[in-house]
Amino acid sequence: MIKPLLLTASLLFSGAYASAENLTVSPDHSSVSLNGQNFTLSPSTLLLTAGKSKSPYAFNDALSAISAINRAEATNVTLFVEPSVYWLDNPDDPEIRRNPKNSGSIPYAAEIRCDTLSIIGLADNPEDVVFAVNRGQTQGALGNYTMLHFIGKSLHTENMTFGNYCNVDLIYPKDPSLNRPKRRDAIVQAQLGICDGTDRVFARNCRFISRLNLCPMVGGRRSLYKDCYFECTDDALTGSAVYLDCKFTFHSGKPFYTTASTGAVFLNCDIHTLVNGVQYLTKAPGMVTMIDTRFTAENPVKLQWTRDISPIRCYQSGITLNGNPVTIDADRPELSTDITESPLLEAYKIINEGKNIYNTPNLLGGNDGWDPLGMLTEVRKAETAQGKSLTSRPVALKINVTSRPLTAQGDTLHLTTSPICWGDYPAIGKYNGIRWSAPTTIKLSTSGLAATATSANMFPRKAESIITAVTSDGLTGATKVTVEPYLKDAPEFSAFPSVKVEKGVAKVSYKLSADGNDDSYIVWYRSTRPDGADSIPVRHGRGLSGATYTLSSADHGYFITAAVSPKLDDTRQGTRKSVRLECGAITKKISKASPKKERTLLTSFAEIPIIKTKGGKPGFWHFDSYKPADTQLHDWKADPDLSWYYGQATDASTGTGLVQATRGARLSYTPTITDCKAMSLSLVAEPCKGPGQGFGSATGQYMDVCIRFDPQTLSGYGLRIERTPNYDKAVTFTLVRYADGNVSPISIPVASNCFRNPCHISLELKNGILSANAYTEAPSVGNSNPDVKSAVSISAKTSIPTTNNSFAIQHTGSVGASATLIRDLKVTWE
Repeated sequence: MIKPLLLTASLLFSGAYASAENLTVSPDHSSVSLNGQNFTLSPSTLLLTAGKSKSPYAFNDALSAISAINRAEATNVTLFVEPSVYWLDNPDDPEIRRNPKNSGSIPYAAEIRCDTLSIIGLADNPEDVVFAVNRGQTQGALGNYTMLHFIGKSLHTENMTFGNYCNVDLIYPKDPSLNRPKRRDAIVQAQLGICDGTDRVFARNCRFISRLNLCPMVGGRRSLYKDCYFECTDDALTGSAVYLDCKFTFHSGKPFYTTASTGAVFLNCDIHTLVNGVQYLTKAPGMVTMIDTRFTAENPVKLQWTRDISPIRCYQSGITLNGNPVTIDADRPELSTDITESPLLEAYKIINEGKNIYNTPNLLGGNDGWDPLGMLTEVRKAETAQGKSLTSRPVALKINVTSRPLTAQGDTLHLTTSPICWGDYPAIGKYNGIRWSAPTTIKLSTSGLAATATSANMFPRKAESIITAVTSDGLTGATKVTVEPYLKDAPEFSAFPSVKVEKGVAKVSYKLSADGNDDSYIVWYRSTRPDGADSIPVRHGRGLSGATYTLSSADHGYFITAAVSPKLDDTRQGTRKSVRLECGAITKKISKASPKKERTLLTSFAEIPIIKTKGGKPGFWHFDSYKPADTQLHDWKADPDLSWYYGQATDASTGTGLVQATRGARLSYTPTITDCKAMSLSLVAEPCKGPGQGFGSATGQYMDVCIRFDPQTLSGYGLRIERTPNYDKAVTFTLVRYADGNVSPISIPVASNCFRNPCHISLELKNGILSANAYTEAPSVGNSNPDVKSAVSISAKTSIPTTNNSFAIQHTGSVGASATLIRDLKVTWE
C-alpha cells in the first residue's frame, strides 16, 4: 500500500537515512516520524511497504502513484522503501516477456517517467531492501530483459539492492522465507536498469546483482556510484561513471563493452576477479582511469585495458594486485600513463595536509556544478591552501581530425586539439606546450594546439599510424590515421598470357616488364559462350598460387578463361580490362570430360571467389544470406548484399578462413557426379567465442553443416551446432533432417564444450547411418555439469534415402565477436 508523506528537502538529500524501525507513520497517514522528528504531508513523497502480508508485488502501486504525480507535472518525487523483497515482475508467471511494440527490442519490468526521482531504502544494510526480477534473454523473456526503464533527468538511489536473479540465487538473510533459487544456471543477458535522456545518476550504498549485461542504471551522461557493490560478467558496467569506494566481483574478463568519451573512473575501489588468464576491462577500446584501486585474484591473472591496439589512452595510479604494485598493460606502455607524479592526478585526487580528497566536484561538476557528495567545501579549502584552482580541470585531450585515409606520400591532414573535462564538457582556458609524436609514416609540423600531418609511407603496405599529443600537465590524446601503401606503377606484360593444359592442369604463363615478387591477380572463369558474356569466376589467386587450375568433370562443356591483372608486391595492380585488351581473352574449350571424376574436394577457401550464383548448379559454389523459417521468432534480417568473406576473424579465432559477414550467411557446393553411395565431410571451426558457447546468445543462433543435401529444395541431412538457454559455456550437437526447409532432429542433443578453437568436425552418411564427431585440442576447461561432454560422437539412422550430393553450411549467429571461422574443408563422395 502506498501512503503519501512529506519529508523536508534537506533531509531527502542529506544521506542520513534511518532504518525502518525508526520510521513511524501516523494512523491517519497525515504525518510521519523519522528519527523522532515529525513531518507534514506531501503528495510527492511516497512510502513503499510490503505490509503485514508482505505482498511481493507492492511496487505496482508505487509505480502507479509515481505516474500520477508525473502526470500532475510534479518534478521531484521520492520513494521510501521499507525492508522486504519487492518483485517488479511475477517470477511464477510462465508467460514469456517481450516488448509489445517490437519483438526484437528490450522488454522491461517497469517504465518510470519522472523528471527527478529518488528511491531510498529505509535500512543501513542494502541487502534488506531488494528490488528483484528473475528473467533474461531466452529465460522467461525474448530480448535482453531489463528491470527498469527510467525516463527523466535525474535518478538518485540509496540503501537498495537491485537484482536480476535469473542466474543468481536470491538470498535474503533478514527473512530466509523470501529466498528464491535462480531460474537457470546458464548465464544470459539479464539487465537491471537503462536510463533515457538522463543527465545525472547517483547511487550510494547500493548493490547491483546479475551476471551478463548487468546494466546498473546505465545511460546517464554523469553517474556516481559511492560505496556500492557490483557482481557481473561481460558487457556489464556503466561506461560513463565515477566509481568511488566501491567493490566489484568480476566473473569474466570484459566488464565493459566500451566506455564513452572520457570513460569510467575508479577511485579507491576493490575488485576481485575470478578470471584465470587475462582480465581485460573493455571489450571494445574505451577510456578507463584507475586511481588507488586494489585487485585481488584467486587464479593467475594479467591486467590489460583492452584486447586490441587502439588510440584510446588510459590513466592509472596506485594499482595493486594481491597487495603488490602492478602496472596495467605493462607490455603495452603506449596505451596508458601512470599519473602518480603528474599534475593531472589532481583532476582525480588531491592531497591536502596529508589527507586524500577524491576530486568528485571536478569530475561531476559539468556546467552546473553538480556536487552530490558535498565535497566542494573541502576542495575549496585545498585551493586556498595550495593557491590554485582544482575544479574545471580537464582529464583528456581530444584530437579533432577529419577521418579519411591518406595517400602514401605528400597527403595532409590538419589536426586540432581541445582539452575536455570529464563527462565530455569543453574545458575553459588555454593550454600550451603540447608535445606531438607520430611514427615514421607521418611527418608532423606543429603550431601550438594544432598540427599538420603529412603522409610519408615508404612501405608497400598500409600503415595504421597513431598520432599522440601530450600537454605539460599530462593530458593525453591520440588518434589513428591510415596511410595507404606506397606502390610503384603497375608493370606491363613483356610476354602476354598464354594457357597450356598438361595432365589435366591448365596453367597460365606470362612475363612482366619489371623484376620483383609476382603478385598478379589471376581469375579463372567458366563460360558457355566464346565471348565470355556469361562468365562465372571459379578460382582466383595471386602469382604462382593462382596460375594453375585443375580441370575436372565440372568444366565439361565450358570455355575456360584466365584473366591476369599484372602486379608486383610493391606496385599498383593493373586493371583486368586493360590486361585483356592488351593480350586478349585466353580461352580453352573443354570438349571432353576430364578423365578424373569429382570424388574429393579439398579447400582452405582462399582460392574460391565468393559470389552469389544459383544454388544447386553442378560444379559451382553458391554464397548468399538466408533467414531460415525456424528463426522467424527472432527479429533480424539477412543482408542480401553480404554473405561471407575470406580473412581473419577476432577474439578466440586465430587462423585465416571463411567468416560470416552477415547473420544468416549460407554456402553450398554441388558436384557434377550423381553416382554417390556415401558422402563424408570434415572441417575445422574456429569460434570467436572462447569459453565454448559459440554464438552471441540463445536466440535461434546455430550453424548447420549439411551433406547429401539439395540447395534448391533445402532437403537432406546435417549436424546442427546450437547455443541453447541451458548452457552458457557449451553448445548442443544434434543430427537433423531437412525436408523442404523444415528441420527436425533425428538424434538426442549432446551438450559439449568442444566448440572452441580449433574444433574438428566430421560428418558422414553411409549405409543409411548418419554419424558425426567433434573434438578440440584447446586446453580443457573446468566444468561441473556432467551433461556437458568434452567431445561428441553421435549417430542415427536416416529414415528416408536421398540421392542428393551437395553439401551446405548455414550460420544464423550474429557476426563480429560472435562469428565462426571455417577452414580446411574436405568432402569425399564414394
